[in-house]
Amino acid sequence: MRSQTLQKPPNSASMGKFLRRSKYLRETDPSCLNHPNSKEKSEFLPFYESQGLVINKLTFAKFFLKNGLSYDGFMSTEALFPNELLIKIPRSLLLNTRHAYISEISPIFRENPEKFWNYDSIDEDLVLIVFILHEFQKGKSSSFFHLIKSLPKDQDVLSFWPLEEIELFEDSHLKRKTLYRFEAIKEEFKGLKEVLNNYSQFISQETFTFENFAWIYCLLLNRSFGATEFSYVQMIPFAENFNHECTDTGFDKKFKEELKLKEKLEIKEKLKDEKLEEKLEEKLEEKLEEKLEEKFVEKTKNENNSKEENSNETSDGSSEERESNYDEDLFEIESNQKLEIEEVFLKKLKTFLLENFDFIDLYTVIFASKILDFFEKFSEDNLEEIFSKILLYKSKLLSFYEDSSKNFDHKAYLSYLQPKNMVDEGPKPSKSIFDENFPEETFESVEFRTGSSEFYEKNSQVFYCYGRKSNRSLAYNYGMCVEYNKYGNVFVKLNFQAFLQLNPIFFELFKGIKVLKYKRFKLKYVKFNRDLLSFFKLLFFDFEKNSIDSIFSSNNLELELKAVNSIIEFLEKNSQSNFTMKENEAILFDKKTSYHQYFAAIYRLEKQRILALQNKLMKVYKEILLRIQGGEEIGESMRRVDDLENEEELQRNRYLLYEHLSSLHFKN
Repeated sequence: MRSQTLQKPPNSASMGKFLRRSKYLRETDPSCLNHPNSKEKSEFLPFYESQGLVINKLTFAKFFLKNGLSYDGFMSTEALFPNELLIKIPRSLLLNTRHAYISEISPIFRENPEKFWNYDSIDEDLVLIVFILHEFQKGKSSSFFHLIKSLPKDQDVLSFWPLEEIELFEDSHLKRKTLYRFEAIKEEFKGLKEVLNNYSQFISQETFTFENFAWIYCLLLNRSFGATEFSYVQMIPFAENFNHECTDTGFDKKFKEELKLKEKLEIKEKLKDEKLEEKLEEKLEEKLEEKLEEKFVEKTKNENNSKEENSNETSDGSSEERESNYDEDLFEIESNQKLEIEEVFLKKLKTFLLENFDFIDLYTVIFASKILDFFEKFSEDNLEEIFSKILLYKSKLLSFYEDSSKNFDHKAYLSYLQPKNMVDEGPKPSKSIFDENFPEETFESVEFRTGSSEFYEKNSQVFYCYGRKSNRSLAYNYGMCVEYNKYGNVFVKLNFQAFLQLNPIFFELFKGIKVLKYKRFKLKYVKFNRDLLSFFKLLFFDFEKNSIDSIFSSNNLELELKAVNSIIEFLEKNSQSNFTMKENEAILFDKKTSYHQYFAAIYRLEKQRILALQNKLMKVYKEILLRIQGGEEIGESMRRVDDLENEEELQRNRYLLYEHLSSLHFKN
């Protein structure tokens, strides 16, 4: 057994630190322009300061993209140190849903609970849309006049872009979600307008226009603070001046001492649940369509519940099926030929597989087919041995999924395997929901501070991290992207049938069941993709030559090399684009490039950079494997691959590969 303790490269070699250095975050920006006479400062800052707002060492400034396009943000007027206060906003200056629930327009919500409480992510926003437009209509008599007046009008959510500009992202999934959202927004507006027509005493038709609805919808989508950190969705004055970047700058709520411990414990529990939810959402993003797409989810549910109906459909699918990309990713298993088989044996095998697995998991589809490849060598006598191997595989698969993502549990994984259970509509709403008393928040203020290890130079842009947002998420919700995004990722789709034909008996056994055509992989800037490696090993897995453990562990050198060679070929095919990397980089410096073209170019470029990185990692790993195959010890084989990496890349690549390389234990 070749195994050797490897020395991990220093943290300074991490990909995250490299990406941050590439953007010069927290360093002086010589191109930024201080503009203290901005509208916000001249008209609204004095009012807010008189109400207790504190802004420390920050001023409004104008910053510039690489091609000279400008945008607003916060600039440091002096050096900033760890945990230093940036902004303090008293609770009395915040606008939230509680104000709506107890306001004069509360009858709208109490009398129409089915519209405002459907357990959908947009519902609380709908309450605020109505309330903010009501307050907007009141003008200077509104308690929130200054906040609403200062809200920017130029929100740029992707759903409102022209179709030809959405297509510049070269992402069919993003395009589909974006177009669907626009239709959903129009439907929400239409439904809400029907309700508000009965309340003209609160909000006029001139105020409740689609333009105004979309304006507030977009603001709440990308500038509000959700109920994870607060009891109610909040709008926080001046917080919108922070642009997003992968920094540690964040906010906290300040309490009276006697309330601090209790509140913080409650927040800790909320954040714990949110982190688990975020990890699960990240894991499932390309597996299922958005929760909003209830129509197709219901359709999938019906298909899974009705074998008889499924068996009457063609493998090509009807025109109705083609309305959903998810349906296009499914194919129905049909019998290709009648086989003379040991019916009793196969019936037991089929029952056992169906009891333990759901065939929407492609690992299991392929594994089951691999079992049947050796069906002729099986008999009733070794059935228990086969079942034992299947259970071993299941245990290894679940462990692999758990190891692939922290906080990823069995229930979450098994929930994914059963998409019909993914949408929980919750109890039906009732009027009593809005009859309760809505307690006030107990904190005194919200404070934005620098991170515990952050130093900002004077005249540098001060960012706030909106969360672990990929460029797909940023584009979808904010109409922008960032270069060298630590949380950047690329989804690549593999048609496994290009590498493997399922066993004919499989088609006979599982006739009528629908399985996915494609396996999707999420490639990240900061992680070597072991899912990709294991899946390709499964494609080449041989029951007679390989152990089940070799699928999920690296203990068979021949199998490992077969998988790596195919992955390199697969990644190169997925790198195709209408623009080269050089062309995308040139677009960022072109003075003729618009904002939309600029961010679409970043999106394409980042995808190319991540694919190039992952392909290079696979090529480096291949060279290491060949060195081991040639007789070198693992430690010796880790040296630089001269034609693929320089000295700096050597450290960074070994940092990314370290966890996997440390697990190698090939047999002699």
